[in-house]
Amino acid sequence: MTHSAGGPFGLLVAEARPNLVRATIIIEGAGGSAFGFGSRWGLSTIPVTYDPPVNDPAEIKTRWVADPEPGVAGYYLQEEPARKLPNLKNTKVLIATADSSFASPGSPGAVAFLKQAGVHAEELRWGKLGMNGNGHAMMMEKNSRQVLQPLIDWMHKNVTGSNSQAPAPRRTGNDSLALKLGDAGMFWVGTSNTRKMPYGTIQQAPMFVQYFEPAQQRHPLPVLLVHGGGGQGVHYMGLGGASGWAHHFVQAGYKVYLVDRPGHGRSPFHPDALGDIGPVVNYDALTRDTVTSARMPNKQWPGTTGDIGDPLVDQLMAAANAAPRNGQLAQDLWRRHGAELVDRIGPCIVMTHSAGGPFGWIVANERPNLVKALASFEGATAPLVGPAGAPGTAMPGLKNMPVMYLLSERGGRQGRPIIDALTASGARAELIDLKERGILGNSHFAMFENNRRQVFEVIKGWMEKVAPPSTSTARL
Repeated sequence: MTHSAGGPFGLLVAEARPNLVRATIIIEGAGGSAFGFGSRWGLSTIPVTYDPPVNDPAEIKTRWVADPEPGVAGYYLQEEPARKLPNLKNTKVLIATADSSFASPGSPGAVAFLKQAGVHAEELRWGKLGMNGNGHAMMMEKNSRQVLQPLIDWMHKNVTGSNSQAPAPRRTGNDSLALKLGDAGMFWVGTSNTRKMPYGTIQQAPMFVQYFEPAQQRHPLPVLLVHGGGGQGVHYMGLGGASGWAHHFVQAGYKVYLVDRPGHGRSPFHPDALGDIGPVVNYDALTRDTVTSARMPNKQWPGTTGDIGDPLVDQLMAAANAAPRNGQLAQDLWRRHGAELVDRIGPCIVMTHSAGGPFGWIVANERPNLVKALASFEGATAPLVGPAGAPGTAMPGLKNMPVMYLLSERGGRQGRPIIDALTASGARAELIDLKERGILGNSHFAMFENNRRQVFEVIKGWMEKVAPPSTSTARL
């Protein structure tokens, strides 16, 4: 199913994999009709397979169909005898249009072109079904579920068979991804932070938030998970089809919020909002940990070599983000957006990783009455204590804050300076070293490793010690 500028995507994938794409639904797809807006090959700008073959789109002779129906612009079809699209002959196509959209009233030209080329194609107009008033973003509107139903009905009617090629998910032992949810969703914070540009007003780096609420919430305090440098919120969702700490928290009865820090993941980056961006994360920066975890005693890396070409390392790299160069602006956005998020979700526990460490110190200092405890897995940068001054600000809000700093055996990070700074600020800081607890072999990416659930149990045990499920949300 595709929408708007993504319209040709489904047809192009069907062209490339004609035996796998059984159907594609195009919701007000770009172009709207064949051979228009640069679509020299019909409904695409790149070559597709025709029968008889075509080497140059100029070989495709077309004719103009004028005034096909009231309110519908004319369109081009092939001159007869028309060439066929053999790679699409087994893919059924539905093109859908809302009645109050700029694409209204419909897309008969695209359907006529596909039918002429031997493709099973149909058109759906929601207005003709009595569903009126929808615009181009109908999937976000009040009657979105009603609008969806005709598409589901069409799929049930037109698409049959089963998928025997779906890859089996990676599972080891009790590694379950099953989530019994009462609610799930997403939103952005920081949307009121705008900037005027010569071409119009833009938002300045809003922050994406995803949440999962268990059907049975056994803990009053939700957990806010903050990713590390070069990462995004999906770092807590596992790797290569395996479970992650977000799954484990939900399964344990915690409501979970995951953020993509501004400029990372689903929090879009643009230089007009965030300035210059740093270099993209390279393999060398990540494999120093994964190779160690894969090759040293007590191997915990779940992949093969931990190096380039290891499928799980490649998956980890695929989620890597470059960071904005303006660190002061980035941290100011963490302060404002993080405070807005905590105001919205209420009393909570914050957990950070790696370069996301300062996010926790900053937000806890900004909202000390709402952040009830703070856990950091090898988080960067000790919080500044003492008088305010360049380049940072003292953090009196950390006084009496329960804080855990977690170290792995092979993470290569030093926790004692951060614990000392936290203690000097008045925080109730505690250093937990996994090696001292007999948990061996972990790297800086323990949330992906073979014993990730064992490490999670250490984190959960500390949280339940400082914030028992039966307690109130007052400062503990």
